[in-house]
Amino acid sequence: MRAYFRSIAGSLDLGNQTYNTLLFVVSIGFSVLMLKLVTSYLPPAEYGMYQYVLAMVGVASITVMPGVGTILSAYVAKGKHGVPRQLTNFSLKSGVLGLLFLASATVYEYAVAANGRAAALMGCATLVFLPYSVYARYEAVLTGLQQFRELLLVRTLLMGLQFLAAAIVLVMLRQDYVSFGTTMLTIQTVMYWQFYLLAAGRLRNDEISEGAVRHAVVVSGVDAGGTLLEPALQLYVNSALGPSALGVFVVAKRIITQAGGIVKPLMKPLSIKLTREGRTTHRRALIRLVPLALLLGVLQYVCLLIGIALLGPMILGPSYHVSLEYAKTFGFILFITPLYVLLGNYMVFEGRNRAWAASVFLEQGVRVVGYLAFVGSFGIIAIALVNVASLAAQIALMMFVITFRRPATAMIPTVEQG
Repeated sequence: MRAYFRSIAGSLDLGNQTYNTLLFVVSIGFSVLMLKLVTSYLPPAEYGMYQYVLAMVGVASITVMPGVGTILSAYVAKGKHGVPRQLTNFSLKSGVLGLLFLASATVYEYAVAANGRAAALMGCATLVFLPYSVYARYEAVLTGLQQFRELLLVRTLLMGLQFLAAAIVLVMLRQDYVSFGTTMLTIQTVMYWQFYLLAAGRLRNDEISEGAVRHAVVVSGVDAGGTLLEPALQLYVNSALGPSALGVFVVAKRIITQAGGIVKPLMKPLSIKLTREGRTTHRRALIRLVPLALLLGVLQYVCLLIGIALLGPMILGPSYHVSLEYAKTFGFILFITPLYVLLGNYMVFEGRNRAWAASVFLEQGVRVVGYLAFVGSFGIIAIALVNVASLAAQIALMMFVITFRRPATAMIPTVEQG
C-alpha cells in the first residue's frame, strides 16, 4: 500500500495543480455570485432566451473544429509550437460557414419570428463569433506551456470583469437579457483575444506537424455529435417546454458543471506531465490512478449535496429553486467524471484515435437513443440519467482498450518515439 501511494505521489505535478485548484476556487466564487445576480434579476424566460442564442452559437461552432482545443495542449507540450497558428488559420477559414449560419438565424429572428430583441443579440453573436470561438482555445496553449500561474491571473481578471459588468447592467441600469448577453459576449471576446496574445508571445518555435490539421479534423469529427448534442438539446427544451424551462434546465446543469470543475484543474497538469514522460509510463500510471479517481468522484457528489442543502436556496432566486432538485440527479455523473477525464486525456494525448472515436460514438449513440426513448415521457430527469448511462458506457470501452488492447501508432509522436 505504501508503494502504491509513493507511485501516485511521483505522478503528481503539485505546483501546477495548486495554481489550477486556486483557479477552481476562484471560479466557484464568481460562479456563485453570477448565479445569484442572474437568477435574482433575470426571469427564467429571459435567461432562457439568452441561452437559446448561446445554443445557436454552439451549433455554429462545429465549423471552427471544436476538437482543436482538446489536442493543442499535447502538441505544445511536445514542442510543436507552430501548430496553434497552423490550426487557428484553418479554423478561421472554415468558421466562415458558422458566420453565415448565425447571420441567417439573425435574419430569421427579425423577419420571420418577429423577435427583434432575440435578433439583436443574435446579431451581436454573429459579429464576435470567430474570435469568440477560435481564440478561446488559446487557454489550452497556456496549459500545454504549463503557464498555469498566468492562466490563473487572466481567468480571474475575465471573471471579475464579467461580474462587474453584469452587476452594472442588471442592478444599476436594470437592463434586459439583450444588454446582458451583448455585454457578456463582448467582454469574453476581448479577453479571449488577450489569451491569444499572451500565449502567442510564449511560443518559442515555428515547428508544425504535417498531421496536425488531419488530427484536428478527425478529433472534431468524432466530437461533432457531442458538440451538437448539447445545444440541440437546449433548442429542443426551448421549443418543447418554453424558454422558462430552458432557463431552469441550464441553471441546474451549470451547478453540476461548477461542482465538477475541480476535476480538470487536478487532472490536466497530471496528464500533461505523464504525456511528457512517454506512453508506457502514462498508461501504467493511469491504471494506478483509477481507484483515486473513483474516490474523488464520491467526494464530489457528497460535497454537492452539502452545498445544495446549505447554500442552494441562498444562491438562487426563488423562481429557480426547482433547479436545485434537478441538480441532485444531474450530479450522479460526478461519480465517474474524474475517471472519464483521466481516460479521455490519455486517449487524445497519446493519439489513440480509433479507440477514442469508437468510445465517443458509443456515448453519443446511447445518449441519442436514451433521449428519444425516455425524455418525452420523463422530462428533464431522464436527461440526467441518460447522461450518466452514456458516460459509463464510454468509460467501460476506454478501460477495456487501455487495459487489454495494444496501442496503435500515435498521430502525435510521444517522447519515447522522439
